[in-house]
Amino acid sequence: MRIRNPQSLTARLQRAAEAWLAPVAILSTLTTVTPARAAQPSYVDTWGEVRYRAYGYDHIAHIKNRGEVEVSCDVSTDVNPVPQHVEVAPHAEVEVLTFRGSPARVFALHAECRPASPR
Repeated sequence: MRIRNPQSLTARLQRAAEAWLAPVAILSTLTTVTPARAAQPSYVDTWGEVRYRAYGYDHIAHIKNRGEVEVSCDVSTDVNPVPQHVEVAPHAEVEVLTFRGSPARVFALHAECRPASPR
């Protein structure tokens, strides 16, 4: 094979590499979720997860309480802005389904947690 223009070969190799990496970039976005930004106790962790189902994506909020007291959280997303209230026991983790069968594979989680008021 005779190479007439070495730049065209470089350009073709670059395009081939980009075409091969495109599916990898798409797959990485399937699990990318914006973490919660609201202020909350330092012993509470929140994060979102997207699970693909045959009919769409389920948006799930995780709330992990590493503290010694029960926490009360209001959870919403940019896809489902209606807040859901959840109580999380000490040293427990809770999953909250915020949307089932969404066409969106990315969402922004909003979680506001505070120590639960005594009953």
